[in-house]
Amino acid sequence: MSSGEALVLGSDGRLSGPHANGNGFLGALQEWWSALHTPSSTMPLPFTGGWLLYLSYELAAEIEPQLNLPSSADSVRALAIRTPAAWIRDRVSGEAWLIAEPDHAGLLDLFEEHVSGSPSEPL
Repeated sequence: MSSGEALVLGSDGRLSGPHANGNGFLGALQEWWSALHTPSSTMPLPFTGGWLLYLSYELAAEIEPQLNLPSSADSVRALAIRTPAAWIRDRVSGEAWLIAEPDHAGLLDLFEEHVSGSPSEPL
């Protein structure tokens, strides 16, 4: 589940969102990740919160500026969305868990509302 925070690099080269600065998308993502990073959890689940990333082929030019890549019709070159809460389901065992990073436990209430069929806001 997204917290609504997103870092976006548009096809026009404009960067918006947390830590958007002159260091490009990858530099801003590194700063944002570093600001939020916490030690690994001892929870035995494969996910305890994190990020959804979309990185286009054209983002490679940020790493290697000498590349002469054709422009794309896509409106977004890169996108990072915070996902501090999730519903995890093990397809083999059928077990499921709702998890959230400590500062985002309130998102679990939204999950519960959606499961009960009376959502107060969209996921």
